[in-house]
Amino acid sequence: QAINTDTTNNSDIVKIQKQTESITYASLEGKLDAYYIHTVNLDAVMNRFGARDCLLDIQKLKFIDSTGLRLLYKLQRYLKAYDKKLILINPTDTVQQLFNIMNLNVFFNLGKTELINRIIQNDLSQIDHGERL
Repeated sequence: QAINTDTTNNSDIVKIQKQTESITYASLEGKLDAYYIHTVNLDAVMNRFGARDCLLDIQKLKFIDSTGLRLLYKLQRYLKAYDKKLILINPTDTVQQLFNIMNLNVFFNLGKTELINRIIQNDLSQIDHGERL
């Protein structure tokens, strides 16, 4: 189910895949840069995620720049205010390399698909910021 952010063509960049009482599993697709960022209504995204832990699959994220990173940081801060976590899973090699070069793994949880089972089992309390799984 796509999050309707506005009337532009890029409104389906964030898709909710599954939501439980405590977890939102979503995916981020396409480009997250200065050109497209204005099409993402962050308030609507955060409202839709709610006060749940968020597992965000970024496997189909083709490109991200500092503007897109700022959006992820704001989403993480929003969730942290509710004592919830944002976990980015399945980064492409290019996106992974960006996170490594910029030392962003200190600020974001990055994981692979096998992390989904831990998330669904509500095992988030064992995951610290920057943990590489």
